[in-house]
Amino acid sequence: MASVISTIVSSIKSISNQLVTVVTKYDPIKEASTFNFRGSSGTPLAGFQDNIIQMIQQRQVVSENQIKQLENDLWIPVAERLAPCNLVIRQLCLIDILRNNIKNQTRILNLVDKISYKADVSGVRIWAEGYSYFEYCMIPVQMWLAKFASAYPVQTTQVRTLMLKIYNGFIKTAYKRGNVWYPAPFGDLYDIPLGASWQQAHTPANFTIANVKMNVTGGVVTSYNITSRPLGLNMHTVAKSYNSNIVSGQPTNFTYYQGYDKKYPNTSAEISDMMNPARLITLATL
Repeated sequence: MASVISTIVSSIKSISNQLVTVVTKYDPIKEASTFNFRGSSGTPLAGFQDNIIQMIQQRQVVSENQIKQLENDLWIPVAERLAPCNLVIRQLCLIDILRNNIKNQTRILNLVDKISYKADVSGVRIWAEGYSYFEYCMIPVQMWLAKFASAYPVQTTQVRTLMLKIYNGFIKTAYKRGNVWYPAPFGDLYDIPLGASWQQAHTPANFTIANVKMNVTGGVVTSYNITSRPLGLNMHTVAKSYNSNIVSGQPTNFTYYQGYDKKYPNTSAEISDMMNPARLITLATL
């Protein structure tokens, strides 16, 4: 398995290094064309994880075969290298929980750090995939924190601290629709408000976190400038810059997410987005 992953990583990173200096010579990479967020083993990965989470929450027995399926999924280590994303963090958290072993703490911490972009000042962060996938990622992370906090306070606090910075980043960059706060329009975002605990009264002000710039006039959010900042082959991250005005509580020039299966009209469109030079160039930095 290690040799296969090494070959894939080396092949794609070799191409991405060439793209840094010669973008005009870009050519689709066959090795990367099969990479997507539907997981592996013939079962949608997100659905499999959701099923395991539900079993744990309902105190059902998760079989050894199911645990091994989590541990042996070949897609996970490849994605960790080429497309750091919420699914990898979720998988590692579930493995630790089911094995009652915090062995993946360093990998989880590194991934959270990599997927959350820092603000230049103030110490807050923003989740590169957008609010919806941060909330989705938080489900097993919260379970992981709850399970290991007492026995491993230092390790879990490191992860919790980063998560709180991201939480505060979404509050600082939220806009209002009526009396309800909504997350900044970027990433793969469902049209849903911030969660109940995020609905904190505050007066917004001009603020920038990494690639998300919020513009405010008279205490009201008027627009966002979203700058391209992809993260390898993570297709939930922003690969094209755009501006979005907030008109009557709705963002313009932004399409809400309805699920990965509806994101692209066909496979060609998905591959075209994946092979965007802006995405490929970042592989060399992961």
